[in-house]
Amino acid sequence: MSSRIETIIVLVGTENDSLYALDTVSGAILWKRSFLGTTNPVGDTNNTLNATSIVAVPYADTSSGDINPTIGITGTPVIDPTTQVAYLVTVTKETIGGAAHYVQRLHAINLADGTDKAAPSLIGDTTNGNTNNTPIYDYGTGKPVVQFNALRENQRTSLDLENGSVYIEWASHGDNGPAHLNCNSLRGNDLKLLAIRSLDFKSLSGN
Repeated sequence: MSSRIETIIVLVGTENDSLYALDTVSGAILWKRSFLGTTNPVGDTNNTLNATSIVAVPYADTSSGDINPTIGITGTPVIDPTTQVAYLVTVTKETIGGAAHYVQRLHAINLADGTDKAAPSLIGDTTNGNTNNTPIYDYGTGKPVVQFNALRENQRTSLDLENGSVYIEWASHGDNGPAHLNCNSLRGNDLKLLAIRSLDFKSLSGN
């Protein structure tokens, strides 16, 4: 006769861009992952833009105090129980070529050890206030393309998983623009972008 003891874990994401896996029985930390390192250890991909510095975003940079003192992992991660992979969004401030870049990425994390299951997906890279190459179809105003501002967009909702696709939503920090109500869907196994939808704030108020 054999017996098996299963470890039930809880994931804790912090606004300093750290992720902890805790044993729910003993409270022990099973592993910890920081997304602020400029190096990429085996299995961990933090720096995809050759940054010389990576930190959590200081709240003052958003011109809002809704999250204080730093902004990192805000939205609750979602777990795929079949593949044992957790999905979460990190928000960082990175120094690239001497300039400040605000970056959001989707990570797929192995529950066993905290390593990346797939290469992270770059959602937005914003510099110079509102310079970004991420096109979004804007249903609110009818404009064919708007910009995803990785500094202003606040990924505050829980992530969702449906039929193998990960869904992510954004609002804004302190209702400050430029920002839109965005919803992205990405394929869970390789983080390939499937769809982007956006709604302008002004279309909600009728202005």
